[in-house]
Amino acid sequence: MAILILIPQTNRGILIFLEAYDMLPSQRILGKVRNAVHTCSFLRNNITTSTNVTKKPRSEFNAIQPLPKLIHTSAELLKNKAKKPKKIEVVIEPRDAQEFLDLNQVLEDMHNAVEKLKGEYIHNFRVGFDLKFLENVTLKVEGMEAKLQEVAKIRKKSAKIIELDFMSFPEAIKPATLALQASSLNLNPSVEGTKVAVPIPVVTAEFRKSLAKNAKTKLNATKEEIRNIRNSYEKKLKALEGVPKDTSLAIHKQIGLYFTATQLEAENVFKLKEKDLLLK
Repeated sequence: MAILILIPQTNRGILIFLEAYDMLPSQRILGKVRNAVHTCSFLRNNITTSTNVTKKPRSEFNAIQPLPKLIHTSAELLKNKAKKPKKIEVVIEPRDAQEFLDLNQVLEDMHNAVEKLKGEYIHNFRVGFDLKFLENVTLKVEGMEAKLQEVAKIRKKSAKIIELDFMSFPEAIKPATLALQASSLNLNPSVEGTKVAVPIPVVTAEFRKSLAKNAKTKLNATKEEIRNIRNSYEKKLKALEGVPKDTSLAIHKQIGLYFTATQLEAENVFKLKEKDLLLK
């Protein structure tokens, strides 16, 4: 069956297809589809339906291929719509403070701390184990930073063990094991000559709780970083001479508003990650 939605003042339409094999859909089903799109103002009162049913032999039922999703209903759009970030109150415009302090830079520095937290959560706080996580583990070898994939050959030895071969860089074994132990996945590597065996962690409720706890630690570190950014700029403002008192107070308050907004943003990022990790 197909439901045709005609768009006013055009010669075009949008089709929503429904599976129908050996029976026609009831009026109740058609009514539900109508209601799903009714809230869209440009679609309202412009719905027509047509049916075209081709019966398939029973032998084909197990080989049914799902039809592509051609359109979201308004209900789905509303459900998946991301919440708009709350606008930060403006006490003084950045252009009015530019002579004394770059408020745009203040906000950018704080936002960068939140973005860094998001990156940490995406790459280092996964429930499912991924070899890419090991490849991107950072360690220091003789005072230089390197990624694990640059100093070791990484392969999956078995369903439960990842093997790291440090034949070319045996001096990286110790810093690599320390980096793995300090990772968010609480890995427990064991050294065998120039090879390191890394057991793949089992996903348990305790493991999920451990990840969530480590994610909270990262949140606190990010909030502290944002706090330090605020304190640094407030210190710069205080050291400036010739700033009118009213302007100084306004800048100080604006920095405080940026601080509060980005702290809240970081907390919301953590809440989403915690929900994902704990299956809430």
